[in-house]
Amino acid sequence: MHSWQLLALLVVLRIQENYCTDGLRVMKVDPDWTLQRISVTWRDDLDFTKNINGKLHYEIEVLHTETNHVQHHEAIEVRPDQVGRVHHWNWTSPIPLECTSHSVRVRSQHQGRSSPWTPLQTIPGKDISTHKDMQVFPKDRVITPGSSLMFCCILREGHELRTIDYDVGDKSIQLNATQISNRTYAVDTMKYNQEPSKSAGNDVVCSGTTSVKYEGATVFVGYPPDDQNLVCETDLVSVECQWNQGRPTYLQGERRTLYTLNGRTCKEAESGEPVRHCKWTMNGEPEEMTWTLTAKNPLGSVELTDTPHLMHRLHLQAPSEVATEVHARNATVKWKLNVTEYQKLPLVCQLQLNSSMEHYTGKGLSLVLLKDLLPDETYSLKVRCGSDQNFWKWSSWSSVHVFHTKEDCPNAPDVWIHMDSNHTGLIMWKRLSKSESHGRILGYEVTLRSSMKRETEKSTVACTVDCGPPDHCSAPFRLGDSGDRIVTVKALNSAGSSPPASITIPRLVSDDEVTVLLVSGSSGGFDLSWHPGASVTCGYIVEWYPTHIRRNCSINWMKVPTGNTSTRIQSGTFEPGERYSFSIYACTPGGPELLARMQGYAKELAPAEAVKNLMVEQHGSKVLLQWEGIPLEKQNGFIQGYFVYIKNGSHLISTENITEADAKSYTLRNLPYGVYDITVKAYTLGGEDKGATASIKFDPPTDWLILVSCTASAALTFILILIIVSCYWKRKWVNEKIYPEIPKPKLPDDFFKSQGLLGIRTLDVNPCPYSKVHVMEDPLDKLGDVILVEEGGDGHHPIDTDTSGPIVLKSYSQLGNDLQKPFNSSSDSSSSSYCSIRTDVTYTSLQSPTVYSSLSSPQGTLPSDVYKSQETVPCPRQPQGVPHVLHLHGDSGGYRPQSTQPPSSPETGGLDSSMSSPTSVSSFTLLLRNPALENASGRTPNLSPSPAWLQNLLPHKQ
Repeated sequence: MHSWQLLALLVVLRIQENYCTDGLRVMKVDPDWTLQRISVTWRDDLDFTKNINGKLHYEIEVLHTETNHVQHHEAIEVRPDQVGRVHHWNWTSPIPLECTSHSVRVRSQHQGRSSPWTPLQTIPGKDISTHKDMQVFPKDRVITPGSSLMFCCILREGHELRTIDYDVGDKSIQLNATQISNRTYAVDTMKYNQEPSKSAGNDVVCSGTTSVKYEGATVFVGYPPDDQNLVCETDLVSVECQWNQGRPTYLQGERRTLYTLNGRTCKEAESGEPVRHCKWTMNGEPEEMTWTLTAKNPLGSVELTDTPHLMHRLHLQAPSEVATEVHARNATVKWKLNVTEYQKLPLVCQLQLNSSMEHYTGKGLSLVLLKDLLPDETYSLKVRCGSDQNFWKWSSWSSVHVFHTKEDCPNAPDVWIHMDSNHTGLIMWKRLSKSESHGRILGYEVTLRSSMKRETEKSTVACTVDCGPPDHCSAPFRLGDSGDRIVTVKALNSAGSSPPASITIPRLVSDDEVTVLLVSGSSGGFDLSWHPGASVTCGYIVEWYPTHIRRNCSINWMKVPTGNTSTRIQSGTFEPGERYSFSIYACTPGGPELLARMQGYAKELAPAEAVKNLMVEQHGSKVLLQWEGIPLEKQNGFIQGYFVYIKNGSHLISTENITEADAKSYTLRNLPYGVYDITVKAYTLGGEDKGATASIKFDPPTDWLILVSCTASAALTFILILIIVSCYWKRKWVNEKIYPEIPKPKLPDDFFKSQGLLGIRTLDVNPCPYSKVHVMEDPLDKLGDVILVEEGGDGHHPIDTDTSGPIVLKSYSQLGNDLQKPFNSSSDSSSSSYCSIRTDVTYTSLQSPTVYSSLSSPQGTLPSDVYKSQETVPCPRQPQGVPHVLHLHGDSGGYRPQSTQPPSSPETGGLDSSMSSPTSVSSFTLLLRNPALENASGRTPNLSPSPAWLQNLLPHKQ
């Protein structure tokens, strides 16, 4: 039993071994070079399919033959019922098959066991030894933007790669290459193919170290067809289908999109433009059918369909052979319908005449009548038609036809009369426009007829323009004394004469007979208004011309309908700064009657000239300005006034505004004396003129100086007299303020009595010597230089008894020491008088003397703020027993001291102190500066003696 099982197992293993090794073979390997595809066909010849359990797999590998590198590996599952049959497998290579040789092998796999690989089936590439030239693949490939595309460069044997460049538009990109065989390098352009290429495509250029330096290939980047909206129509001869291209494909030449309509190739446009329509010749009556359009290019195809009823899609052919029969004011137009079937259809036709459009309808319409045409006018027309029933669209326009209408009688001209004087004038009329002349004007017939004598003067004249607007004609005339004259003008051409235009010659009215109103222009024109005329029958006439230009050359006029009493005159001939005159006439049966005259400027400018002959004159305290006005033709606007500019050197002093337009003089007042430049400028609404300037030296008049001097002297005299009278009238008050009453010195009542009772000797007062003292500015620094020259009481002999020596010069300190010495008894009899030294004083840097009530001062010092003056000291000899303090009572006989102070005792150094204090020349009282007498404000009371002249002037008090 076990042996039987073992035998069966061996048989099965043998069968499986034979299956895995026998019968599997690759029958065919086919390359598709364009699609880079390899097709593999193989077969398994085993007859043991009934013994196969489970699934069977086939493994397929694609290798690069030269490197034996597996490029692709794939396993294919086969059901048991498919075992033994022929199998097919396709694989698309990422690189062109020409780049290198590819080998394919197959093996089977069942229940974990694999058969051996079949022998390699090789597809040779272009890198084998039999191909020796440099090559780049693929050639002329078409892709969509963003597609992946591998290129390879095959070098010559033994050479090396330098670069592979990708030229996109105007820039070149160097690509990174990968070597896949000894001679082949591959690159990927996927990230560079984002935009559609130009018609020439993008180039991949390979360069290597070879005699053929460069080799390349081209790639075209575009889109598949995107055509839309197929619409088919008929002209009863053929069917034409049209569509929209949609998105451009960017592919041209061999890669362009090809179109077929119901299987027939559509004819391409000769201009090279993309095909958007396709024709199909009809056979029989139009009917409903389906039309199919197919659009195809290398990247794909699209199919469009349309199913119309062609009788609802009639698109007629354009009319032809247009002709006209012309008259002066109408014309007949004919055209030909190219398809006979159109004559049976109700048609609507559109006729364009110059810029106007007219519509006409009718069955088989091919003729229309044009009305209301202008004579002697050129017209151009074209025609197109369509089906009036189930209208689909207009046919194309016919060719343009041009015709010219005949002449007709002209319109009546616009006539006006302008009078130069009472007997001469100008007949004027406006040249007829082309639409008014109705032909070429041959001349004008002018008739001058008298209303009283029935005299008629007729003449034919041509339109002459001596001057003035080019569209005006004129003819001069002269009147006699035959009363009113009527002028008639007719225009003539080849068709006849115009209706007559008549006007009665108006009476000449000068500017002095009517008030001239002033008007202002706006926006280059004038807005005029007037009061209505009483007998107006045919409206108004407005005449205007430049005021200061010869009227015959520039007269213009316009007519205003009845009922209107205002108008706007707008003309391109109005010049800024030019004055224009306007005359408004009423059209009456008796002829034009003047209603109003006006003058104005379309735009005012500054005057073209300055005022003339400016004169400046002084008249006393005034300055008179005089000038001449600006001529009207140079004013350039209405003069509003004048500005007067007054300058002193380069400084503008003031500006005067004279608002009187007719002013010719002006007086300047209250002008300070000096030299001035005075400028006068006229101004309008457009600005000021350049101005006229004159200089003047404005001086005060002589009589004025005399008057000022006399007045000043009189005023000064009056003031002095007033002061003197006031002082005299208030002399008592002045005396109290300036020279107050000083009490007389008094001695005690018992003074003489006490002295007599005691037997005291009376004082022997002798004249005292005097000294000449020179006081310096700084007494402390110059004290040693101040000397005192003492002389005798008689003024001739010095006091010192020793006369043999020179005169003794003593300083103040020395003198003080001498005075402090005790008196000798031997000299008591000769020096018993009490006196003071008479002193002459010379001051340096004088200050106001100050009266001190005390002689006391610090011993041996001189205050720096004390005014140093003369000093009065007692005589060197003094009787003993005389008191140092002397009190005087009673009448002093007119003596008025400023202050009375007892002299200081020698013990207190009062004499030395008093030596540095000034005294009065007429008094022995010391003049000292006492701070105790100063008031709160720091000033010392004025106790100085009054001047002598004031004492004499004031009355003495007894």
